[in-house]
Amino acid sequence: MVFRYFGPIISLTAIGCIFYFNAYFICPGMYDEGQCSKPVRIGYLMLSEILLNFLLFHYYKKHNRVSSLLTQKNGTISGSRCRHTSQQVQNMHYLGSNPYQNDVSRRPAVTLNLETNDFAKESHIKFCSTCNIDVPMRSHHCTMCNYCVLRKDHHCYFMGGCVGFGNQRYFIVFLFWSVIGSIYATSFTFRYLNAYYMPFWPFGWINYIFPVAAKNFLYTQQGDPFQLLVVLLFSVGSASGVSSLMFLVYQAYLIGKGRTMIEQQNIKRYEMEGKAGIFKCYASTSLQNKIATVFGPYWCLNFILPLPCRNKYDHGFKNWLYERYLREF
Repeated sequence: MVFRYFGPIISLTAIGCIFYFNAYFICPGMYDEGQCSKPVRIGYLMLSEILLNFLLFHYYKKHNRVSSLLTQKNGTISGSRCRHTSQQVQNMHYLGSNPYQNDVSRRPAVTLNLETNDFAKESHIKFCSTCNIDVPMRSHHCTMCNYCVLRKDHHCYFMGGCVGFGNQRYFIVFLFWSVIGSIYATSFTFRYLNAYYMPFWPFGWINYIFPVAAKNFLYTQQGDPFQLLVVLLFSVGSASGVSSLMFLVYQAYLIGKGRTMIEQQNIKRYEMEGKAGIFKCYASTSLQNKIATVFGPYWCLNFILPLPCRNKYDHGFKNWLYERYLREF
């Protein structure tokens, strides 16, 4: 249990150290008094965005639980396995693909042929033997979190929780601001090292790698302890920025495909098991709908200020779940 907190502690420590030393040591060491006030304010803005999305990631991960949708009003969960008519299956598909149009009666009059339609032929419910409940097909049980996660993407060690339906938007915005913050912070550490430690070009760049700098410091007394610390901050900031950028691009790709990371990794297995039709049907929805499923209707605003409204199925969908999904209500 304690192991799950190591990742967030490492992440927050790295973020705090990079900001603190850049704002109060590196910048004042390169510029005159008063010239660092604007960069420090910009740094505080980026830090607040990163920390706010980190906190919201953990606050809204409670909505990743399948039980958050399947819990009855008295707080208990039905463990019975329900059976669905073809009409209920079609309704579940429609509501799952159109989270902001929760009235089934408004669905376009389209008749699905259950013998030929890939999505309709397949069950959209699976049973989790660990949780002892029926769960939607796109849910996955997390052994570290110990519950089924709605539309699970992956379990992030450095965030300390699962990325899923309730908090994926905050994870992506966290990555976005981490990339911006890493670029901004490493620009200061780079200028400091280039001016006071060793010129980057043509061969000094190798000493900007922390293991190399640490070896030179120990065996040849190259540099001083503070410069070694700046090299460490530069290495951590660069690695964090590159990894965050790669994750951000991959998340954007998955949103465009209408899949999660787990689904992308297991798509071949789903095809072999004859279950790929479910994900093909989700992938056929519009890009706007795919983005809204993650970010909500006003997705651009999330990158400026996290919105209080979440990408949720409203009470109409919850009531439908109570009536259609659970046998006892």
